[in-house]
Amino acid sequence: MNVRTVAEYMAKAAAFDALAVRVENPVPLRNRYADLADCYRLLAKERERMLALAAVESDDPEPTASPRR
Repeated sequence: MNVRTVAEYMAKAAAFDALAVRVENPVPLRNRYADLADCYRLLAKERERMLALAAVESDDPEPTASPRR
């Protein structure tokens, strides 16, 4: 499973916000994009909460040494 960082979730939210603004006609499609953006913001908020509780690993990508054989 690929867990995203808060920044990645927020970038996805921004992308769906942009799609919602750009779609011209279909209101249902615009609403769906807006809903997806809201969902990604919720995921980012939950990830921040989990990081604050130290329930998950940090979003900071630290290089890890690979085990030597």
